[in-house]
Amino acid sequence: VTAARTGEADVQTVPMAVSVLPGIELARMQDHTVEHIASRAPGVTFSQNTGRAQVTIRGIGTNAVAPGSDPSSALYLDGVYLATPAMGLAVFLDLDRDEVLRGPQGTLYGRNSLGGAINLITKAPTNDREATIRVSGGSDGTFRVDGRVSGPIIPGRLMGSGAILRGVRTGNVRDLNHLGSPLGGEDVIGARGQLRLVINPRSELRISADTTDGDPAPLYYSKILAVKP
Repeated sequence: VTAARTGEADVQTVPMAVSVLPGIELARMQDHTVEHIASRAPGVTFSQNTGRAQVTIRGIGTNAVAPGSDPSSALYLDGVYLATPAMGLAVFLDLDRDEVLRGPQGTLYGRNSLGGAINLITKAPTNDREATIRVSGGSDGTFRVDGRVSGPIIPGRLMGSGAILRGVRTGNVRDLNHLGSPLGGEDVIGARGQLRLVINPRSELRISADTTDGDPAPLYYSKILAVKP
């Protein structure tokens, strides 16, 4: 803790452990999920429990994943609290940066951030016209395509952006009950749209919506091996 002398009072500042992943790095590594982001931040772990996300920061988390339960490490998207644990499994597109704050963040992020907070910040539409597309492939039948468009609708007043992702990958864990459907694969479609209305130089309104549709056989549904005939 450090203290700085001002004209009338002492102002104390407390150092904060923060990791920031820029959007260009997230795009290069194709990190679109909290699971991928957590693997690149010290002290952060990610797991799944019955189809819901569990985020632990510095060993602080919770096993309560039912809808309405309060986690101990919070997840935010553009400053909006993602309260349902299942939302941690969504695909997050068009990210400008990701901030991982380790340690209690109750002053800024409320009582559910005892372990810390992950703040996902998306790119705001601007007057610059942009269009990008990326296609990639790999082993295990991996194929992924993602794209983004952004630009003005009414220059200087109303701007919009949209992003989409389609990814497939064959699973690499053999399921003895369903030999034709290995576990651990990927079959996901994600999309995000955003509108930005500039009201005046000091005020603006942003409306955004996103969706994720994943349909692989999840790895956490695997069963203990049993003796087969």
